[in-house]
Amino acid sequence: MTTESDPQGNYVLRPRKQDAGFRLIPNWLKLLLVLSLAALAYIPLASRSRHAASSPASHNVTGLQPAAAGPSTNSLVLGEAQYERESRSVKGFVENSSNATYKDVVVSYTVKDKKGGDLGAISASVPQVAPHSKVAFKTDAMPKEASSYDLRELTGVQVPVVPGGKS
Repeated sequence: MTTESDPQGNYVLRPRKQDAGFRLIPNWLKLLLVLSLAALAYIPLASRSRHAASSPASHNVTGLQPAAAGPSTNSLVLGEAQYERESRSVKGFVENSSNATYKDVVVSYTVKDKKGGDLGAISASVPQVAPHSKVAFKTDAMPKEASSYDLRELTGVQVPVVPGGKS
């Protein structure tokens, strides 16, 4: 009951209006609901940042020219490369844009830890890359403490073309 005054100034007891809808929910339950929603929003964000921290960063490995390419590998190009979390390796493609065949192709990366310390190198070998073709590669696994990798070298031996014969 609430006490109100009528137009003449007399106090009149009237029943309080019944709470309805959201006002019926206790405050502690409202607080619990807000905290639960905040936790649900935080979980995917935390998961994303943890995966980013556990995946070694690559420094623009897509479309790089050979880092230490001599005259024999000018036509070999790293067409695509990306880190594969499950195997802790780098997968990609080597492209040959020339009319020559390359054999003993090696793609290698320098691996570093979070402080920039050198952890060594990982590499992948491709036996042969035919003219105007693309061949897939997959490197060895990186150490667990790896946080970044850079293309170190893309090399191959050009197979000499024998006039009137096969290369």
